[in-house]
Amino acid sequence: MPESPTDRTTSRAAVRVNAGFAGDTPILMADGRLKRLGEIRSADRVYGSHMAGRYRRYLLTHVVEHRRRVGRAFLVTLEDGTRLTVGIDQRLLSERGWKHVTGAERGSLRRPHLTVNNGLMGIGRFASPPEIDEDYRRGYLCGMIRGDGQLGHYPPGAPGRPYAVVHRFRLALADGEALERSRRYLSAFGVPTREFVFSEATEARRKMHAVRAQSASAVGAVEELVRWPAATPSEGWRKGFLAGVFDAEGSCSQGILRISNSDPDILNMITDCLLHFGFGMVREAPRTHVRDCHCRGECGDRRGHIRCLNERQGGQAAPDVGSLSRPIA
Repeated sequence: MPESPTDRTTSRAAVRVNAGFAGDTPILMADGRLKRLGEIRSADRVYGSHMAGRYRRYLLTHVVEHRRRVGRAFLVTLEDGTRLTVGIDQRLLSERGWKHVTGAERGSLRRPHLTVNNGLMGIGRFASPPEIDEDYRRGYLCGMIRGDGQLGHYPPGAPGRPYAVVHRFRLALADGEALERSRRYLSAFGVPTREFVFSEATEARRKMHAVRAQSASAVGAVEELVRWPAATPSEGWRKGFLAGVFDAEGSCSQGILRISNSDPDILNMITDCLLHFGFGMVREAPRTHVRDCHCRGECGDRRGHIRCLNERQGGQAAPDVGSLSRPIA
């Protein structure tokens, strides 16, 4: 290839590692998202690898330097269609160790280098991220608000509201990013909200912020947004719903994705969406008020569809709660 700009990122793990690729190369961030190499900044946390005895393991590491340069580059095309624009001096990890992107069998350029018979080590092809369109936003808000929001109209006569109907929508989360995303999506649908501190931090829990709306029109608009689809949900709605219900009630611990909820309609929709995207799953019988549903088998695009899950259990009279879970390979 002719000379083209490449970005070089230096990260510090057990050793210093350099990466010289085109600026549009996707990089796996610590939060599971992808970011273009050209957008990486110092102090970002990315995934790298290091040797632990006989095995190479993934680990999180901080970027300590990022710079841009123009030089010769090679286009490496993989069997699955992935295309990498790689700097001429870059090495890639193959099944037979680190190899330069180019080299020769003899002479001054004699060195280990890639051939068409090599396989590259890594997590594989990234799933395409979802398109954040109107259907996705509706699905996200449906999963988020049904999973963790408070929404209703309260008649007069109750303590604190003796004279008029009170309309209330409230969403309280410890995850500030998910709360801001929900506020932004609501605003896109014309629903204004106000943010406030729901509870201060304690030794046992994080500080929680919340958003709320208390007008009849705003609460009515939220109710319309979280209504179940009348027809078969679109792909975008399904992806948004799974992302929203995960952000509301999700956990991922020791390689297990899990969703728990006491509402059978929510559980049925989660099940339907998971099966639609190729996730096998099994619902187990209730155990100590928790019903587990384990997802089985492989699904190559699972990263692109789910961000999952959280168990909620009440006090003395805990409801019969169902959960959905899947081990990640």
